[in-house]
Amino acid sequence: MCGIFGTINLSVANPQKVLDALAHRGPDASGRWQLQNVQLFHTRLAVQELSDGGAQPMQHQHLVVVFNGEIYNHLALRKKFNLACTSGSDTETLLHLYEKMGVQMLDELDGMFAFAIADTRARKLLLARDRAGVKPLYVYQSGAQLAFSSELGALQGALGLLVDERTVGQFLAFGYFPGHTSPYQRVEKVLPGQFYVIDYEHFEVKKTFWWRAESFYLQPTQMPLADACAQTELYLQTAVDRRLQASDREVGVFLSGGIDSGLVTAMAAQRQAKLQTFTVSMPANAAFDEAPLARQVAERYGTRHTQIEVSFENLSHDLENILCQYGEPFADSSAILSFYVAKEAKKHVTVVLNGDGADELFAGYRRYVPFAHIDFASLPPWSRAVAQKVQNTLPPPNGKRNAYDFGYRLLELLKTTGLPQYLAATTDLFEPNLLAPNHHFADPSTRLTALQRMQLLDFEHLLPNDLLPKIDIATMAHALEARSPFLSKELLEFAPALPDAYKIKGLTTKYLLRKIAQKYLPEQIVNQPKRGFEIPLKDWVNGALKPIMHDYLSCPKLVGRLIEPRIIEALLQDRQPRESPEKRARLLYALFCVEVWYQRSNCP
Repeated sequence: MCGIFGTINLSVANPQKVLDALAHRGPDASGRWQLQNVQLFHTRLAVQELSDGGAQPMQHQHLVVVFNGEIYNHLALRKKFNLACTSGSDTETLLHLYEKMGVQMLDELDGMFAFAIADTRARKLLLARDRAGVKPLYVYQSGAQLAFSSELGALQGALGLLVDERTVGQFLAFGYFPGHTSPYQRVEKVLPGQFYVIDYEHFEVKKTFWWRAESFYLQPTQMPLADACAQTELYLQTAVDRRLQASDREVGVFLSGGIDSGLVTAMAAQRQAKLQTFTVSMPANAAFDEAPLARQVAERYGTRHTQIEVSFENLSHDLENILCQYGEPFADSSAILSFYVAKEAKKHVTVVLNGDGADELFAGYRRYVPFAHIDFASLPPWSRAVAQKVQNTLPPPNGKRNAYDFGYRLLELLKTTGLPQYLAATTDLFEPNLLAPNHHFADPSTRLTALQRMQLLDFEHLLPNDLLPKIDIATMAHALEARSPFLSKELLEFAPALPDAYKIKGLTTKYLLRKIAQKYLPEQIVNQPKRGFEIPLKDWVNGALKPIMHDYLSCPKLVGRLIEPRIIEALLQDRQPRESPEKRARLLYALFCVEVWYQRSNCP
């Protein structure tokens, strides 16, 4: 795992400053390469090939690469394509494979990656990103000048970027930056499954998708449930094996109380003796404490288990530092726990596995249940009016994960459609019409079922823009590499085609994975609803974080230009009777995150 940076037709005044900005992503080594109008920078976290054989920028013939990520099947690809590599580095495999196949090599890769390959003979630069968007890649372009980076902070430090208030407004509706957007002008994300080819002699940029999840949803399979379970189990075992073997450093697991990380732990423990596992314990907040369930899995498989007890005594001080790591506003409050658990895990290992991606692929969220039984898009218009009137007579829910909250949210889905409906079902922050964002949102194919459309939207929006950046930044801030077996090539191309009935059965989410989990996990965990690293945000907003939030939001420097000040004041004073306490906390936290980023990032 590493940090990458590069420029075309753009000089960097202080190259060492760029390397320093990415040093946390790669503390083991750094390097630079330049030829005429192209510069490449790299900082290395050595995980495969610990010797200098993995040093970057790496050159082979007329090709030069800077690479962030891992290719888990790279040794198998060497055999398959008879590649004459001399080191154990997957980066060398990548270069030789590109020399042999060009961009067609991307279809062969099982991995997480963002990389740049300069072809000095053709005078072209290839930028590419993995299928799910596990590894970030940002691109700045102004005229014929271009720069790319693993993190926004490095771009901001090198170029002095200008804030884009329009996209920050979108953030307050989505809870993340949708599509290719970023909080800065002229900066965009390379999308998951996308590559850019840049002719750096004549400066032409061509963008192409090399992989799209939707195409696999459109190829349904009718295999029996037993066969689907067996195939999924085999693919997951293969993915775990590859992610254990493709490391010259010890590998551990982030273990929550759910079945996703539980399955990964079970399979990893059967293949790696004395596996280390890590979870967060919050004894003071029993409703959010997953440690007892995680301990059951750890004891069953005899792992060396570390239970991280977080007191949050320095929460208000730590929080500003955590938020600043992201280089952009980041409103997912579970990033706090991810940051703490990553910090502790780094004391023991350099690589960790997790369960990311399972919920999106196998329908693990409770909000998927209505979409498995109702096609909201086909409901008559009068049903939305009725749902609106009924909801107006009801008080907002005062808690989460109960029948009343579920019913209230269902009414929210019934009364809306399109983007407002999707946002109501997911992040549920400020209404889009309040901000009038120029959103980057397109409904998936109508040939998909309602459940498939929701899963695909989550895969293309929530996962790469919220959930995966959360883990990437939290882990890389501590030079820790996170790997996600559920996002393997095989599972990404197999799970979408499975029937809805294998994913949601009645009110049971993730039905197929629960069937598999019966072989591996205690019954109590198999039957548990989704669990992850969660925090008591409502309590914090009204307690430990109240003073610092009021400091930032009483006289805001940016959000007051995006949201009417009277609305901000009403939220601070808890004078929004139609908002539930949980939603009020999320709204305040999102505003707070914008202000911390804006005031602490030296934004012009």
